[in-house]
Amino acid sequence: MTSRSGWLRTGSMQERLHESVRAIGGYWRPLAAVARLLEEIGELAEAMSADETAICSEMADLWIISTCLASQYCIEVEDPAPLTGRVAGAAERLDELVVVAGGVARAVNYYDGPKTPRNLDGWQPLRILLPAFHRVLAGLAECRGVDLVRAVGVKLEGMVAVDSGRFAAQYDPSIASSLDAFAGSLPSGGGGLKRLWGAPDWDPDSLTRHNAEVAAPHVYSFARCARHEGLDGFVVAIAGDGGADQRLAELVEWLATLDTSRRCVAHRRPGSAAWRLSHPGGDLCASVVVGAGGEGFLLFQPADGF
Repeated sequence: MTSRSGWLRTGSMQERLHESVRAIGGYWRPLAAVARLLEEIGELAEAMSADETAICSEMADLWIISTCLASQYCIEVEDPAPLTGRVAGAAERLDELVVVAGGVARAVNYYDGPKTPRNLDGWQPLRILLPAFHRVLAGLAECRGVDLVRAVGVKLEGMVAVDSGRFAAQYDPSIASSLDAFAGSLPSGGGGLKRLWGAPDWDPDSLTRHNAEVAAPHVYSFARCARHEGLDGFVVAIAGDGGADQRLAELVEWLATLDTSRRCVAHRRPGSAAWRLSHPGGDLCASVVVGAGGEGFLLFQPADGF
C-alpha cells in the first residue's frame, strides 16, 4: 500500500518521517543534508567510547538524515530491523559506514552541487548507496546492542514538537505543491507516474524568463539524477491550459539559454508540440499535460526513445 506520496509504503517509518518533515517546514537542501550526515558520523565516532544513550541517539540521527535524503530522491528504504543480538566488529563497521557515506557525498555533490565527475563509469547511485548505508548502520547497531527500531521511534515521536520552528519553511522538489495538484487532477493520482519532482510555484504575473530562472537549477539537477535514481518526471504547474504549448516552448528555450555550461540545447520534435532539452547531465523530453479540470502542467521526463 502506498501513501499520498505515491511511492512510500503507508505506515512505514519512512512515511512517518516524510510527513513529519513536511509538518516542520520541509527538507534541507541535499548538500546540507550530506554535511549533516558527515557531522553525525563524527558525533557517533566520538560517542563510541561514551554511554549507550549517546550511541543510540547518534545512530537514530544517522538513520533519519539518510532516510531524508532517500525520500528527497524518491528512494524507498526499509524500516530498521529489530535487534537480534550482539556481534563483533564495531570498529570495522564504523570504517565501512564512512566509506559508504563518502559515496553518498559524491553522488549528491554531482546532483545538487558544483562537481561534475570526470566520467560516470561504474557510477553508484543513491538508490544503491543509501540502502547499503542502512545495512552497515544496522550491523553497527547489532555490534553495540542498540535497538535501532526503538531509538528511531523515540526520535520520530518527538520530532515535530522539538524541531517545529527551528528551520525556515523552504521549497524542495520532492514535496512541491505542484505534485499535489498533479496527482489530484489526473487519473490514478498522476497517470502511473509516481517518483516525481515538482517545480516551485509558477508566478502568473511574471514573464516566462523569471519562472525559468526559478525552476532552472532544479530542472538541471533532475536531468543529472533522473536516470540514475529512477525518477519518472519533473512537473511544472501552470494556470489553466490556455497557451500551454507556447509557454512550454518559451520555458524550454529559456532553460537552454540559462544553462551556464553553454551545452544545453532545445529541439522541437518534428510534427509535435513536445520538446527535447539536451542537457549535459541527460536529455529530457518536455510536453504539455492537461488535467481533468483543465489544469495545465508541463512535464519533463528522461528522453529515452524521444
